[in-house]
Amino acid sequence: MISEAVIGNMCNRANIDHLLQHVAFPTHRDSSSKVFGRRVKSIKPGNRQAQKPVKLSRYLVRVLVCAYMIIGHPDIVFSGQSENETTLAESAANFIREFELLIKIIINGPIRCTKVDESFAGSYCRTFRSQLEAFDRAWCFYLHHFVDWKSEDAKLLERDLVRAACQLELSKTGSGNASKDRLWKSKHF
Repeated sequence: MISEAVIGNMCNRANIDHLLQHVAFPTHRDSSSKVFGRRVKSIKPGNRQAQKPVKLSRYLVRVLVCAYMIIGHPDIVFSGQSENETTLAESAANFIREFELLIKIIINGPIRCTKVDESFAGSYCRTFRSQLEAFDRAWCFYLHHFVDWKSEDAKLLERDLVRAACQLELSKTGSGNASKDRLWKSKHF
């Protein structure tokens, strides 16, 4: 399990912004591209007005929906059983549990819980504030593992695409001698 200090460090604003940049759509990464259906005015060489960068939401709905897909359909989402995938699935399940408890507290108000732990006797109350903090910690932990998994998955996809392109090229050209013959014929005819 990860210590509170490590989770607290993962939740700092700079680290979250860095992680959000990895999962943001390309339109949010480049301020000169199309944003929300409108074209952002580009800076002309003579006009040096600084553009305001697009501020990313701390909680991206697309990444939240991915958590539901991960826990609901892991066989479709994951390509195998790597350590990153296992850790991501665990953090997604914890994140969804905290998210659903937060929604329950928003709708019904504070919840009295009993904690089954030998060091903690009795019950405690989950307020909106305490649950929001728990939700945010779970979000940071999940987002960190989601970005790790996404970058590993992108590398695997890139490798598979390169392999497929090479196989396609080999099948198009046939054997090495046949491709040399085709090249010679195309140059001379």
